Amino acid sequence: MKQVLVALIFAITLPTFAEQARYHHVHLRATDTAEAANWYADHFDGKASHLGIYDVTRFSNVVFIFFPEDAAGVDGSEFPGELKGTSGTGLDHIGFNAVDTKAKMAELEKAGVEVTRPATVFPGKFTFGFVKDPWGTLIEITDTVKNNEFNHVHVVSDDPEKTVNWYADVFGGEVGHPANIPFIYAIPYGSVSLIATAKSVTGAPTGPSSRTMHRSVDHLGWSFSDLPKEMERLKKAGVNIILDTFDFRGTNIAFIESPEGVLIELVEIPAPKAEANADIDPVLLAALQKIAPNAVVIPGDAGDGFMEIMNPQEMSAWMCIRAVTEKDFEALSVKPPYTKSGIGFASMDIAAFRRSPGLEKDGQVRTEDFGPYHFINVIGFPKPGKNGGPMMATVDKHQIVGFKAGRQVALMETPDGVFVELIGSPENDSELTLPDGAEFITYIPEQPWIVQLPHPVKAYFGRGGAMRSFQGPIVLP
Repeated sequence: MKQVLVALIFAITLPTFAEQARYHHVHLRATDTAEAANWYADHFDGKASHLGIYDVTRFSNVVFIFFPEDAAGVDGSEFPGELKGTSGTGLDHIGFNAVDTKAKMAELEKAGVEVTRPATVFPGKFTFGFVKDPWGTLIEITDTVKNNEFNHVHVVSDDPEKTVNWYADVFGGEVGHPANIPFIYAIPYGSVSLIATAKSVTGAPTGPSSRTMHRSVDHLGWSFSDLPKEMERLKKAGVNIILDTFDFRGTNIAFIESPEGVLIELVEIPAPKAEANADIDPVLLAALQKIAPNAVVIPGDAGDGFMEIMNPQEMSAWMCIRAVTEKDFEALSVKPPYTKSGIGFASMDIAAFRRSPGLEKDGQVRTEDFGPYHFINVIGFPKPGKNGGPMMATVDKHQIVGFKAGRQVALMETPDGVFVELIGSPENDSELTLPDGAEFITYIPEQPWIVQLPHPVKAYFGRGGAMRSFQGPIVLP
């Protein structure tokens, strides 16, 4: 794993790491939680929404959750009477990407946001600047990755190497030096990184760090698939446990604290059932991973059902990464702005996604969790095609599919090229209206066949008794 940024506090020798955690959320405090959710949505391309009892801001790769400023601490401690910012804690600031740091800083300043450091060029590397939200949270703007996503959480200590290793031991991940800057340490967790530096690098106050509990950023959040198991590991290692595993509105959570006082919530998000991997053909898997070793492989087989949800506000589609039944889809509950899209039945024998739309490196995916189901962003920005016949959309996705040798693969040949069937089966083709000049053909591969779909990809969607989708164009062997 390689990207930009770093980690946290005094090293503890931990037992062998069991699984890599995923970055989950940032939990902040504000005098008016709805106002805060809208402030972040307005200034950083988010969506103000609700999550249970909380006001939240949803971004493409993370969610910000807001406590009222005077809420009790997670340990039951009373609010101290004054909401202070991140300065002086082990969490110095949070960070967002910008396509153009100078332009973003100018935009924020014009909107009345407090600028604490104007856009500054790190010679030969990137441009960065700092602003502060109305509740005291310091925010870095940086163009190390040129998009508008949430980028990192930045922790500080007197020994940043020891700090980053603590995080690597607790949450997994590979420590690196973003932009090859030796005094900055980073661990990427998907598209969100943990950065660690000495206090002197950010100008943080010297001396012992204050706890983040009751501050403007109250705590950070990571998720594990088996929280009780990980908690046993952390207890044996002597990690400071603030609250052991408990059920919060149907989800297992727990709280730990870093040696520098950064409060961290652990959330249990169950992983796909392990037995689903048994259906993956090892020959196809090896062939696919040779082409794209970091792609996210979807467990399952031809005929398995996979449900999708849509975010109509950003025109993105998200797929559950494990096979489900129609009953599972009926029972699925999602929160706005997401809507349930449908369930499709796979035509291919193996599928994988290199990355989510808009991200730069294979293996990077945006995620959302609803109940026990884990979704990844697989499609972005569809463009409607011609009216009449099946719907055609040009979509932003990075997908690879595979078919076993000797099986029949359904194709659609059009004046624009050959399109391979990814969803559905041909039983009801007589009811399916084809694009002008198109016809169905079949192909039987003599060897395992791995197909890299183009990017962007044209996708035809239609119904012939059930959902059908042909995507491409592709090149036959």
